[in-house]
Amino acid sequence: MARIAGVVLALVVVLAVISSAAQGAIQPPPPYAPEPAPDIEAAYADAQADPQLDEKDKIASAVDTYVRLHYESLVRGKGLDLGMVIDRSKPSGEELYNYELGLLQYCLLCWRETGVGVVSYDYTLQWDSLEMEHDSARAKVVVIGHQVFRQEPTAYPFEQAHDFTLVKETSGWMIIGDDYQGEASRTYPRGTDFAALAASFESRLKAWQAVNEPTPNEPSSGRSSDGVKAAPTPTSPPRRPPVSYLLAAAGTTALMVAGCFLVSRWRRARNLGAATNRPPRNGNPR
Repeated sequence: MARIAGVVLALVVVLAVISSAAQGAIQPPPPYAPEPAPDIEAAYADAQADPQLDEKDKIASAVDTYVRLHYESLVRGKGLDLGMVIDRSKPSGEELYNYELGLLQYCLLCWRETGVGVVSYDYTLQWDSLEMEHDSARAKVVVIGHQVFRQEPTAYPFEQAHDFTLVKETSGWMIIGDDYQGEASRTYPRGTDFAALAASFESRLKAWQAVNEPTPNEPSSGRSSDGVKAAPTPTSPPRRPPVSYLLAAAGTTALMVAGCFLVSRWRRARNLGAATNRPPRNGNPR
């Protein structure tokens, strides 16, 4: 396992290219156009227009739609259109849209090249607080759940706290802010140019492979292109490590950014087994 971890972590460093974007920098647009999700959009619109739902229920629907779009993107392999629930007419909403969609799309690009994929997920929303004032709201929510990867049947737990800011528009409640802290946001802070990372991804991957994937009869140099020491390569053709090694070596978060694979989040997730057995405060904010 140590050998696999060494190679995987070396690859992670090359693919991540830890961003030095200045805090407060303008968020560049995402690499690609979003994928429509008419099924999710219809359910969200129906909830916002339902006269039997109160404002708290509609806020809960907006938050749930936002979270679901992220995880459905990982399962469907495409960055779904977050614009249905993010108010892009507000500067903060446009920044949030560009950042979250860019992060998702770059994650999925890395996953396609490294063979990682999510086949299913489940989650609950733990509502810590909800403050409403006229046509604005602030909701502190913890997303707790599991993801199953195509490589293994094991359900890996995750937990992420969010601080949402919402506004009420004519179409219903929409999100203009999502404040959360994790390895993803530290590795790729606001202002990261995901389009530039996506454009250079293939060349960076090839550079890493040229150093760390020698021919069967040629020993590895033992060092990656960025100077990270890698484990020796066996003389037999390399096998793709199972996802448990990938995750144990480099970690996971709610968004599972394959470019950084989030070490500390995985360590925390391994300790959630007992915690997730307790029934979380789920459902609508009451």
